[in-house]
Amino acid sequence: MRRTSAQPAGQHLAGRPEPARPRDEPARECLLATELDFYQGYAWCLNPFPTVRETVAHLGVEIERLQARREDWQTGEVMTNVYLLSCALLNAVDEYLRGKTLRLPGPLAAMPLVRGVRWVTEKLGALLRQLRRAHAPLEGGLAGRAGRLSRDLDCRPRARAGGPR
Repeated sequence: MRRTSAQPAGQHLAGRPEPARPRDEPARECLLATELDFYQGYAWCLNPFPTVRETVAHLGVEIERLQARREDWQTGEVMTNVYLLSCALLNAVDEYLRGKTLRLPGPLAAMPLVRGVRWVTEKLGALLRQLRRAHAPLEGGLAGRAGRLSRDLDCRPRARAGGPR
């Protein structure tokens, strides 16, 4: 919109400020090159289903990146990645320890009777798992259990009808 003599220089459309314009092109190009250099190391972020082993490896790399001297925004991005990767690992371990659960569509799961049935089946399943573990011989001792845990957590989740959670 053209400015008229009645319109102040910093005003646009009935008292609103004008949209921001790029100040100088060289600074913008430099910032984009910095961002490009930083984000080129994150192609792994495009994998929606990383294995636990891959997640642990990425977490290790991100923790090492925290020790490097970087700009504030880059450090913030790395810290966010460390947090999210840690949460993903804790979630994977939690789901592994909990075992299989009954997954129901949202409207059905919200019904009080169905919630009660689901609660009972989950408690019975947990009790059966505890009994099975208590009576099962320790195959290979602690190393055997750790190997089974690693093998079980390293497989990719199966595709669900409703898509990934």
